[in-house]
Amino acid sequence: GMGADFLVIASNTAHCCYERVREALPGFPVLHIADTSACAIRSFGFTRVGLLGTEPTMSDGSWLKSRLAAHGVTVVVPSRAEDRRKCYDIICQELSYNVLKEESRQFFCQLCRSMLAEGAQGVILGCTEIELLLKPEDLPDVPLFCSAELHIKAAARIAAGQCGVEYYAPS
Repeated sequence: GMGADFLVIASNTAHCCYERVREALPGFPVLHIADTSACAIRSFGFTRVGLLGTEPTMSDGSWLKSRLAAHGVTVVVPSRAEDRRKCYDIICQELSYNVLKEESRQFFCQLCRSMLAEGAQGVILGCTEIELLLKPEDLPDVPLFCSAELHIKAAARIAAGQCGVEYYAPS
C-alpha cells in the first residue's frame, strides 16, 4: 500500500527521540543511526572507537553511546571538556551555516588523532554536519565512520529490499 515501510531519523542528536518514536509507532521499523555505524565498526573487528558530535551526543549515558554499547562497541570522546564544547560550537556556529574553516578541520583532525593515541581504533563522525568539513582523505591514518553516509547507505539497501531494518539491530 501507500505510506512508509520504515522510518529514518536523519540526525544523530535527534535520536534522543528514538524511544518516544518507538512508543508512538509500536512495531513500526525505525533504522537507528548508531546501528548502522556499529555494523560498519564491527565489520572491521573494532570494539573501541572515538566519537565526535554535539555535546548531548558525546555526554555520559547518551542514547548513541548506549546503543553502540548494545553492539559491543565502547565509545571514547575527547577527554577535555573545552574540546567537547569547541566541537559543539563549531557544529552550531559554523557547520550549521555551511561555514567550513580550515582551522576547524585541523582541530577535528587533532581530536581524532588524540583519541586514537588513547586507544580508539577508529572515530565516528557522530554529527551529520561534521561530514561536510572532515573527509576520510583528510585523515588517511584514522579509520573514520561517517554516520550520515552509513545511515543513508543502509536506508538505500532496505528500500531496495536487500535486507530489513532488523539486519542492523543489536543481536
